[in-house]
Amino acid sequence: MKLVVAGESLQPYSSFADLARAAAEAGFAAVELPVTSQAALTPETDHDQCLDILRTFHDAGVSIDALRCDLGAGCHLAAHSHSARDEAERLIAESIRRAGWLKAEVLSVGLADPAPGDPMCDAPDAAAIIADLRRRLMRLIPEAEAWELRVALEVPAETLLPDPVSAAELIDHVNAPCIGLRIEVRRSSKPHVCADWVRQLGWRLAAVHLGDACEDVRQGEYGWLIPLSDKAVFGGPTIVSGGLAADWKARMEPPPSLARPANEDGPAAHPTAP
Repeated sequence: MKLVVAGESLQPYSSFADLARAAAEAGFAAVELPVTSQAALTPETDHDQCLDILRTFHDAGVSIDALRCDLGAGCHLAAHSHSARDEAERLIAESIRRAGWLKAEVLSVGLADPAPGDPMCDAPDAAAIIADLRRRLMRLIPEAEAWELRVALEVPAETLLPDPVSAAELIDHVNAPCIGLRIEVRRSSKPHVCADWVRQLGWRLAAVHLGDACEDVRQGEYGWLIPLSDKAVFGGPTIVSGGLAADWKARMEPPPSLARPANEDGPAAHPTAP
């Protein structure tokens, strides 16, 4: 399993050269870069600039495996405003092209829940929003396929895609391997719930994001993900927040209490959700 460090978690950095150096010094071979209108990389960054960024990371021995497109809470593919959805679709299509230039594998896309007071909170037209979301994702397929890129919607989105069944249904309706999902796993998340999401989403899962940069290291706390990956349920990038690659590898090892030799008391036990 290849660990990809979220570039935002390595801040502060004043340049991509600083970020590439920081990632390499922390032991990571790959990074995820943010794409926002305020970041150094935007949906309008030109081709030559992208090639310069790619060269900078290549020189440091670090690849750009993932991008995360955050267009703001009011601009996403399930926004209540039709014009906001149009703008989000346009900017995501532009971001796909930038991801292609940077040779990324996955572009993650936020799917913000409606803010309190937003008419979508009452969700009288949630089915229509989901249907429109499907159509927009399908229009992104040719661009994503052209760059051999997976577009990953971030879930759960409590109002629209609150559980793995509804999330899987959306992807099944789109019916394209280049459109998938990304789950966010924090220390506060329940391991058995996260494992269930991974298991049920299967091939639909394009990326998993683990942890927070400020967390202390706990041996094997994310070890439940390994047997699911070993069974090829999930084979996408595992994006982590800050720290050292060696620490993350320790955090993803089976806890000692769940890993025993195969010749002692039967077959070796894999970490499973409680």
